[in-house]
Amino acid sequence: MPKILLRALVTSLPLTLAACLAPTATDAEEQVAEQTSAPIVAGTPARSHAEAALVDMLQNGRQVAICSGAVIAPKVVLTAGHCVDGMNGWRVTTPYAGGQRASATASAVYDWKNTGDTVDPTKHDIGLVFLSTPINLSSYPKLGTTKQPVGTQAINIGRIGSGRASFSELFEGQKVSLKDGANIGYPFDYYSTEIIESGDSGGPVELADGTIVAVNSGGGQGTQVLARVDLVGSWIATEIAAHGGAGGAAPPPPPPPPPPPPSCSGAAEVEPNDGVATAKALGTAACGALATASDVDYFTFTVPAGGRYDVSVSPSGDAQVAVWKASGGSYSRMTNNTPTRVAYTSTSGGSYVAAVWSPGAATQSYRLTLTR
Repeated sequence: MPKILLRALVTSLPLTLAACLAPTATDAEEQVAEQTSAPIVAGTPARSHAEAALVDMLQNGRQVAICSGAVIAPKVVLTAGHCVDGMNGWRVTTPYAGGQRASATASAVYDWKNTGDTVDPTKHDIGLVFLSTPINLSSYPKLGTTKQPVGTQAINIGRIGSGRASFSELFEGQKVSLKDGANIGYPFDYYSTEIIESGDSGGPVELADGTIVAVNSGGGQGTQVLARVDLVGSWIATEIAAHGGAGGAAPPPPPPPPPPPPSCSGAAEVEPNDGVATAKALGTAACGALATASDVDYFTFTVPAGGRYDVSVSPSGDAQVAVWKASGGSYSRMTNNTPTRVAYTSTSGGSYVAAVWSPGAATQSYRLTLTR
C-alpha cells in the first residue's frame, strides 16, 4: 500500500498579542476561543487510568495548544514529539489520580523535528516532558518492549469526548486492531481505523493489561498512525533514570473542602454540578466552593439575541471562569476578557455554560455573578 499523508493531531489555541486590549461588554461581539467537532469514537471516561494526563502546551508562559499524555514516572510524562518540539512550558493534570497537577519547562524528543501540520514518517513521534514536581501514582504503567503482532487489540486514550475538548477528563475509545505502519509508509508506527482527533495527540495506546505500546500521533482519510514506544525503549529508560527514577508512591489524600465565605451574597451552590450534564441555572449570583483539587463547577444561563452578558468570578484564591455557547450540537468557547471575566453582546442569543476552576488545583470559595 502506498504511503498516505496524515496530519498531526494537536489542537491549537488562539494567541492574543500583548499590544491588543480585550474588548468590553459595551463594544464587542462574541469571540470564539476554540471549537471542536469529533471525539474519540464511542469514548467513555478513562477513570480506571490514573496515568492518563491532560497536557497543556505553553510558549513563554502562554497556553497555545493542548495534547494528551501519560505519566510513566513521578517526573516524566510520555506524549507525542509534536506536542513537545517548539514549546517551552507545559501544565500536566491527572484527573483520575486525585487531580494532581504539575508544571514543566524541560523536555526531550528522540529525533522529532517538524513544525509542519503532518506526521513525518522518517521520525519517531515520541516526546517526554520532565515535571518540576512529582505526580505520585500507586504504580506506573509498563511500556511495550517488542513489536505487537498484526491484529493486536488496543485502546486509544485522549481528551476529546462528546465532540469537544475536555479540560477535566480523558476518554478511552473502543478497541482498534493494530497493523504494521510500514505497509502505509510509516515504519516507526502502528496504524488502524481512525478514531482519534486533534487534542488526542500524545495520549497512550494501551493493551488490556495497561501496557503502553504507542502514543497517538496523527490521522486522516479514515486512518490513524500510532508512534511505537518499543523502538525507543532504551532512550526512555535512560531519561527516566536521569529525571528522578521510576518511583511508585501512593498519591496523597485530597485536602478537606474549605468553608463557604460568610460574607458571600448569592444563592448557595447546589451539588452535583461537576459536569455540563449536571450544570445548575445561574441567577444574578452564586456562592460556591472548589472542594477538591480537581473540582470544576458548572452553571447555565440564556441570553437573547443582541443581549449583553457579563460573567465574573470573585475567588478567595486563583479560581478563573470559562464560558461556552451551545450551537448546532457543539460548544464554542468565548475568549476571556480577563481570567476572571467574560463579557460580550450575544450575536444570536442562546444557551451558555459557565465553569469555575482553579489552574493551580487549589481548594477555595468563590462568588460567581451574572449581569444581563
